[in-house]
Amino acid sequence: MLLSILIPAYNYPKGVERILIALSQEYSLNVEIIVSDNSSDDKVRDICSFYKDAFHSFIYKRNNPSLGAVNNWNSLLDKAQGDYCLLLHHDEFPLSANFIGKVTDTLSVNTAIDVLIMDCVLVDINTGFSRQHAPSWFRNLSAKYFPEYLFRRNIIGPVSTLIVRRSVFPRFNEKLQWLVDVELYVRLFTQGITIKTAANIQIGSAPDKNHSITASLGNEVFRIKQRELEYLRDLYGDTFWIKKFNWKNPVRLLLYLIESLLWLNFKVFRYAKSFYRYIFNIKKPA
Repeated sequence: MLLSILIPAYNYPKGVERILIALSQEYSLNVEIIVSDNSSDDKVRDICSFYKDAFHSFIYKRNNPSLGAVNNWNSLLDKAQGDYCLLLHHDEFPLSANFIGKVTDTLSVNTAIDVLIMDCVLVDINTGFSRQHAPSWFRNLSAKYFPEYLFRRNIIGPVSTLIVRRSVFPRFNEKLQWLVDVELYVRLFTQGITIKTAANIQIGSAPDKNHSITASLGNEVFRIKQRELEYLRDLYGDTFWIKKFNWKNPVRLLLYLIESLLWLNFKVFRYAKSFYRYIFNIKKPA
């Protein structure tokens, strides 16, 4: 088996169905689908029962009691049999046509790949407005040369935009909630692995405000993030991007101000560019 597509589900059947509709357009003997369901009702199970025959290998597992989000992700990694894993959250979905074909072709030809970084496109389902999360070159540069910057800005985006060789895929740190993705990225990208970007393979991200981790944490996000940064300082040492801020250090203050200004300009420019394309219906070249 070349690829395991792992879908953690929790009370969002619409998101799971969106994924399965996209994947069911292609039949592949090299792909297995595994759904691990923490839901409190049977709606996701019913969706999976409807679509399971469209796939060569399809496994559905209902967790009772719920495993919790991070434990569920790790349980999926434990169940996977493919050489590579794609952990596809229920609010992300394949956006490219012929998604499975493009992925399997890329992995089959480039057998040295350990991590394939796909393009991440943020999509507003209601309006159709979409924008790239961050340029492929920027994400590739960070992954290869300064992964700890991800503690400052998660330019990789959701873990669903990565396809990772199963033998090098770390387990998620179950002590984390908000920074759980970026902490895994730092461990993953510092293993001396082979990383390739695939800008032609797109994952759409359309977080539902009622079903996302951000929504579940609510007003606690800031407090949780600060607590987790303290934990990471103990784990990684007082490295630059997680070091406690010191207003009395002029060099550090200047670097933070420069970075913040550059990041703000970068975000404004890219948003304006995407909005311009949206208004005038300009398609990006293939």
